[in-house]
Formats: sequence, structure tokens, C-alpha cells
Amino acid sequence: MMRLLTLLFAFTLAGCSAGPGTSGTPSGRDTSATVQAQRGSITSTLVLPATVQPSPTVNVTAPASGWYTVDGQTIEFQFDSGHAGRLALPEGLAIERALIKPGRHVPQNFPIASARTTGFALVAPLSDAAIVRLYAVPQRATAQIKDGPGPFPCPLADRVPQPGPDALALTCLVPPDLTVFAGMPAVMAVVTASAEDVVVLPVEAVAGSSQHGRVWVVNGHGKRELRDVRLGITDGIQIEIRSGIDEGETVLMPAPNVSQP
Repeated sequence: MMRLLTLLFAFTLAGCSAGPGTSGTPSGRDTSATVQAQRGSITSTLVLPATVQPSPTVNVTAPASGWYTVDGQTIEFQFDSGHAGRLALPEGLAIERALIKPGRHVPQNFPIASARTTGFALVAPLSDAAIVRLYAVPQRATAQIKDGPGPFPCPLADRVPQPGPDALALTCLVPPDLTVFAGMPAVMAVVTASAEDVVVLPVEAVAGSSQHGRVWVVNGHGKRELRDVRLGITDGIQIEIRSGIDEGETVLMPAPNVSQP
């Protein structure tokens, strides 16, 4: 958990923005530090402040488009892909009522049932910046009660952010054997995406942090060249480069100024 908080702090400081020492013309020689693009694995973890709440209500959403029927504590589905079966709900989540008529066809992420946790849960409101970090539906969560139990696995009640009083929120289920009280502050670390065997660079070498960015590439003549890149996920230390540079190419640090034409 401390490593996750350290990564978040590093991401806040680095932010993929340009630093000093990036002035000069793109054709000029440069004595800045260099790094080579290399292949590696990366996991994006979003660290959120959360609060212990007793039996909050959440919506169970459709994991894929298809036909759904809610019957008691059972949700049966037939996806458009043809796969059929029953949804596996996390232990500690009980369905209260159906939100759709039996056999209705709904799109992915559509609410199909209202459910309530049978014990305590952690509820973490999402800021606009946090929502942007949700590259896909969250995968899993780990939690830590401030000055209390943890870190511990905290199963997500539903992987789709839920409407709350003031903002969208994620809810995870506190294990029943842990002693907690309503209102206790906590931290929820949510794995939002992961990638293996991809090209990565330090965030300090990239201007931009989402989808599109720029880097200084050292060409074969030893001069720097401004290059547009397409970005993937980040863990606050490294960032995935989906296109624009290849493994083994040399990049300057710090990053180019984001206002560089």
C-alpha cells in the first residue's frame, strides 16, 4: 500500500509535463539526459480517499450487451456473443429488486438490478481527474483503513462507477472479519488497467499524460527531433507508448515544452 501511495505522489509531482532545460531549436545538439525506450509491464493504480459506510446500495450493471432476467438472487444472461449463464455476484451483496423486465435486451454497463451490501463497505467518490484515469472498468481493489486494518482485498460491489449524492463513486466490500465503524476514513487502491510487453518511457520524458503526447527523439545524427506519440496507461513512474517511437530509440529528458509548435 505504501508503494501505491508513493507512486501516486510521484505521478502528482511528475505529471508528464515539461521541466526546465527544454529550450532551444529542434535541430540543435543537446546535452540533456537520455533514456532508451524499452519493453516492460505496467499497471495503472488509482488511489482514492474512501469512507466506511454500512450497507450502501449499488446497481448491478450488465458486463456485456445482451438479454437479462433477474429472479430473486439470480441474474441470468445471454450475451450478444452467444455466451449464456448466471452472473456471479460478490459475497456480501444481496439483490433488492430488478430494474428491468425479464428477458430485456440492454447495452453494456446498463443497470439491471438494485443491490445492497450485507455488511460494511468503502465508498470512494470520483473526481473528474479520477474518472479520466479509468481507462476501462476497474479490475480489482485493495484497501487500508486509516490507523486501522489493512491492506486487505476489497471486492468491488460493481465495477462501473455508481451515481452518488455529489459525484460518481466506487464501492468495495469490507471483509466481515474486520472490525470497522461507520465513518472511518480509508484509502482504496484500484487497479484500472494493465499491459504486458509494451514500449514504456519515464513520465519525465513525455509531454502529455493521456492519449497524445510529444517527446524529443535523438536521431541518427545526434540531433533531437520532436516526435508525436500515442499514449497508453501510466503507473505514475512509467507511461506506455503505443505508437510514435520504437523499442531502443533514444529519448531526451526532460520532456519538450507542451507549447512547442
